[in-house]
This record gives sequence, C-alpha cells and structure tokens, in this order.
Amino acid sequence: MGKKKFATYFAGADITRKIMMVLIVVMMATVVVFAIYKAINTPEKMTKDRIGDYVRAYYEDYFYPRTVASTSKEKFEETMRNFAERGLDDGRVSLRQLMLHDGGHFSSELSVISDYCDLDKTFAEIYPQKPYGKTDYRVDYKYSCNF
Repeated sequence: MGKKKFATYFAGADITRKIMMVLIVVMMATVVVFAIYKAINTPEKMTKDRIGDYVRAYYEDYFYPRTVASTSKEKFEETMRNFAERGLDDGRVSLRQLMLHDGGHFSSELSVISDYCDLDKTFAEIYPQKPYGKTDYRVDYKYSCNF
C-alpha cells in the first residue's frame, strides 16, 4: 500500500478503525521493546553486573578508604604493591564477603543472588594497580553460577 493510499485509507476511516490501528502499532512497538530488553538484560548479564557493583563498593568504598586511613603515606605504596602482587585476601574475595562487608552492606540481596550463584565459590580476584588510586584496580571474576 503506497503512502497516498494509506493516508487516504486512514483519513477516511471511522474513529473505531483509527483507534484499533493505533493500538496495534503500540502493541507491536511494546513487543519489540520487550524483546530487545530481554535479549540485552539476561539473568546472566544482570547478575554479573550486580557482582561488579559489589566489587566496586567493596574496593572503592570499604577497602581503599580503610587502607589509606590505617597506613602511613610511606607504607601505603608498599602495602598496595603487596596487594597488587598477590591480590586482596590472597587473591580471592568471595561473593558472600563482597555482599556482607561493612556491616552487611548488601545482605538484603543475599537470597536473590544465591538463587543464581554459590556465595562461597564465586569470587573476585582484586589487584590494585599503579598509581594506586581509588579506582585503580583490576578484577578477575571466577563464577560458580547456574546461568
């Protein structure tokens, strides 16, 4: 149907037909948006993104400020260099530890995340990187999840 025929058909349609056509277009658009959302936000991606949030909170808001506060400027670089070589907590910070740090910071999410991942076998290996700033670190993830 050409543009002119469609416009003529639509212009001559009664109000019920116009409403039905608009509803069909809206429903089709909703289905397409939902399909794209589901394809982009799989449970695996959402879980991995959330674990990344736990790591950021653990390192940037908990570990790093406490290390800076408890270490002299002279010892800070040496301390961070040691962590850079072997990783925090000898290389493994469990998902449970990431979620329960700082008085149970993410404890309300334990039951949800534990549906997907083993809290004790999923972990992050966190390695500070030079120049040892708050956001200067590398993370290797080891997942024990059912996705």
